This record gives sequence, structure tokens and C-alpha cells, in this order.
Amino acid sequence: VSLSREEVLLLETLEALVPSAAASYRQGLTDLVGPERLSYRGTAAEFRESLRETLDHLAPDDDVKEQRWYKPDEGQINPTMKQKARYILTSRQRNKTQRVAAEKMFGLIEELSGEVMRAVYNRASLATHVHQSRNEVQQIKRYVDTMLFDLLEITP
Repeated sequence: VSLSREEVLLLETLEALVPSAAASYRQGLTDLVGPERLSYRGTAAEFRESLRETLDHLAPDDDVKEQRWYKPDEGQINPTMKQKARYILTSRQRNKTQRVAAEKMFGLIEELSGEVMRAVYNRASLATHVHQSRNEVQQIKRYVDTMLFDLLEITP
């Protein structure tokens, strides 16, 4: 797989910090450029998992739960991706505007990941499904890249 400079930076940082997240990210990249797939559900999950594992490493559940602002979302026992991002960015003294933008981005990632998963079951035309799912996963990757650069404080 031919990688961009930014993808190499992300992979090197992830491999040093969270090797399993690096493996998921690399698998997602391989899936996107490989031969046409019948489903991109696994690819979307790989990118989402690379981000989730990075968040888990940088924001352990117990640390997030100790924050004054923490309140579990309805139906959740542990912090969400958004809450973990807030913890990380707050600990780095990012201002509220920066934190809100990041939290909204995590909402988009979670929503798009769910759409790809649902698309496997809901789309009637395989040709439309495959093309649309690939586009959706590429968008997820762009969001994940943006958030990983921010969370890992990587400067391209």
C-alpha cells in the first residue's frame, strides 16, 4: 500500500503508542486500496477501532469518570468517544470552542460508522451499496485522520 506522508506520520505515532490501533488503521488503509470489496463494514470498523483504542489509551475510563463534568450518557456505563475527547482536550487546556468542534467531529464519526454498518443490511442494489459504502468509509477515514492528528498532537 502506497501511503501519504500524513498516513506514515499517523502510523509511526500509533505504532509507538498503541500498536493495536496502528494495526487497525493499516488494515483499513489496505482495505480501501485493495481490490473491490463486497462490503466495507469491516473497513469502517477498523478505522473506528483505531480511533477508539487511541482514545482508550489517552483517556482511561476511570480517569474520565473522575471529572467534575462527567455524567454517563443515557444507557451507557462508560464514557463515550466524545467524553474521552473532551477529557483529552481539557487536560491539554484547549478552549471550549476547540473542544466543541472535536466533540462534534466524534459525533460524525460515530454516525457515519453506524450508517455503513446499516447500509450492509438496508441497500438493495449491490453495485450502489459497494460504491456508496466505499465513499462513506473514505469520509470516515478523513474524519479519523483529522481527529488522530489533533489528539496525538502530530504536526504534518
